[in-house]
Amino acid sequence: MMSKPSPAKPPPFKAHLQAVLGLCIGFFFLCAGTPGTRSIGPKALSEKRVEFAYQKVGPLAAVYVAAVKLNFAVRVPIAKHLLPLQSVFRIAQNWGLYGSGPNVVRRIRIDVDQETVYLTNDPDLRWHAPQLTHRKIRPMPDTMSAKADAYNWTGFQRWVLEEVQEDFPHAREIDIFAIWTSRKAGAKAYIHHGRHAEAPDWTWHMVEKDGSVGEAAATGAPE
Repeated sequence: MMSKPSPAKPPPFKAHLQAVLGLCIGFFFLCAGTPGTRSIGPKALSEKRVEFAYQKVGPLAAVYVAAVKLNFAVRVPIAKHLLPLQSVFRIAQNWGLYGSGPNVVRRIRIDVDQETVYLTNDPDLRWHAPQLTHRKIRPMPDTMSAKADAYNWTGFQRWVLEEVQEDFPHAREIDIFAIWTSRKAGAKAYIHHGRHAEAPDWTWHMVEKDGSVGEAAATGAPE
């Protein structure tokens, strides 16, 4: 007579813990590091974009619409809460690359009617942050924050003007500043250079180190 097999032992608590941690880590990277999702802006669901998608792929465009809506409804709110963790990893990576760290921290600040709407790596001032921090675009503001005569200024200030006029139709002036801060303890941030434009002609002018508006900025060759 065959004996009954002994009942299988339940998995140990450690196995359950590892499984839960694995899911949490996977969920973190899904929300914080999914390639391409940070560059998706509200315009992705505009009537024009959706209509174009249906013309291109037909009924399958519904999958695109659902995915974008899910991104805005689920991933984006969660990713905002994960920003402090992302900043820690970025700082650790930057210091690893620069050894003792850069002597000067340079950031781009955008003001509309003297109110700051964007500041590099600031979790609260994130106007068009997905576009400005995209891996293909990020080198542009990085270069402009270091050089007052960088070639990228021409196209960048044109893009900022177009986006401000769309998002802030009643705006009367725009400032783009390169903000420099020494890494020494207690050092204050200051304007190193920048650009300034006012309605109605929106001609861009240089901004000097003291924050004063100078001569008209060079427009450069057409891009």
